[in-house]
This record gives sequence, C-alpha cells and structure tokens, in this order.
Amino acid sequence: MRDSEIKAMIRALRRIEREESLNLRGLARRLGYSAGQLSMVFAGKRRPGMRFVRAVVERFPEIRRLLAASLSKPQEEESKGQGQRSSTPGVRGPQGKVRDTRRP
Repeated sequence: MRDSEIKAMIRALRRIEREESLNLRGLARRLGYSAGQLSMVFAGKRRPGMRFVRAVVERFPEIRRLLAASLSKPQEEESKGQGQRSSTPGVRGPQGKVRDTRRP
C-alpha cells in the first residue's frame, strides 16, 4: 500500500471511531487486533499488513470503497516531486528516514 492510502485508511478509522463513540480498545476489538497494535499503526510506528487491511475492509465496507478509488489512480501522481531514489541500500526507520544498512 502507498503511504497516502495508509493515511486515508487511518483517517477513515479515526472518523468511524469518533462517529460511533468508540475508544481505541473498542475499535481494535472490532477489527480483531489489540489496542497496542492499532495504536502503533495510527502512530506510524508499524505499517499495516495485509491481514490488518483485510480486517478493516471486511468490517468497514466504506473504507473498501475509499481504497478502491485510491487504487484506481496511477501511482505516478503520488511520486511527482519526490525526486530520484537514492542508490544507497537502506531500510526505512520509524520516522520514514532511510538508514544505511551497509557494514563498515
């Protein structure tokens, strides 16, 4: 999933949480996940896996439509203005910065 899709899904889950007067634990229970796991996804410390996304779209069909509309957009629009990718091997850390994983 693209970052924009993840952010849109999280915004939609937050909206549902507000509209249905749920707390984080109640929303997590509906999805079949712990409040800690959901909190980490909301905070951007963990990317949602396919099982998480599947649980979300099965439980909340309106989010399925949101993601389907997002997937119909070409990916090039998302990457405009982001420049060239670095050739340095690395891994994205929790703040989205790339850490160099080469050994000295």
